Amino acid sequence: MTQHILAGGAGFIGTNLITEIRQQEPHSKITIIDNLSNPSQTFSPLNSEIDFIDLDLANSDLLLEKVCHRLDSSETTKIWHLAANSDIPSGIADLRIDLHNTFLTTVSLLLLARQLRVETFIFASSSAIYGYHGSTRLTESTHPLKPISNYGAMKLASEVILSTHFASYPNQLRIFRFPNVVGPPATHGVIYDFINKLLKNPAELHVLGNGSQQKAYLYVTELCSCMYQLSQTNLKQADSPIFNIGPTDTASVKFIAETVRDLVSPTALIKYGNADRGWEGDVPRFSYDNQKSIQYGCIYNQTSQLAVSLATKDIFAQLTH
Repeated sequence: MTQHILAGGAGFIGTNLITEIRQQEPHSKITIIDNLSNPSQTFSPLNSEIDFIDLDLANSDLLLEKVCHRLDSSETTKIWHLAANSDIPSGIADLRIDLHNTFLTTVSLLLLARQLRVETFIFASSSAIYGYHGSTRLTESTHPLKPISNYGAMKLASEVILSTHFASYPNQLRIFRFPNVVGPPATHGVIYDFINKLLKNPAELHVLGNGSQQKAYLYVTELCSCMYQLSQTNLKQADSPIFNIGPTDTASVKFIAETVRDLVSPTALIKYGNADRGWEGDVPRFSYDNQKSIQYGCIYNQTSQLAVSLATKDIFAQLTH
């Protein structure tokens, strides 16, 4: 039996990943480590089937003290590193936020991995590590990697330190580069923000940027299914452990704004800004090459626009019930 450690597992992706793991491995042990700074509404630390540890993951000494003795050393362990600063603008304002929440959490978990019988270390990275490459379709080998946000820089630094540690054992590492992940139970994101804005003011919706931003969007259950599949599959000879996860098409912010408007408040006026991006550090457009993940068994049933449409309905229901 495998023990699963979900670092940052009380959040949006973590709560969906728990469901996926439970479906695939009903009797596996799950331990969540989280400081509950941005928990999902559906997460309860009182769930008797899940061992929950409330602590700051960047505190490596406390992490080792609290975790190692609670695990069975005879069982294999998977570490799912989902913890990060999810507020990119706040990280732009204060680089210590991403240093602490995004990079130092990686260092702490790497130290933990050295103490445990780790079968696989799975790191939730981001498309933000690529930076802005215009209309170029992004593959796992796209270079140069020039992130334009502190969030992207700390994700990239995490990739480097993990790749260095697992250089001789690449099959024990998985690095997943996410696009924009949508669905319930949402805690942040463009759809969540637009719905909340219209619920507060049904007459108009203010959009950061001119609406032309084009990005890939992936529904969270497809993400978790793909992550689990890739964590179970051995790498082919000479393949790297890095995978883009997401569809190849994109959806515009204009499409998202209109989809949310039409559902929440059809008569609302949408007011766009003038810039080609929403904030400093925002990548205005990107698209993925996902062939490597497909070759390893990932299945994408939804386009970016369909993922946005489904997520809009589900998040609206979440926020109004």
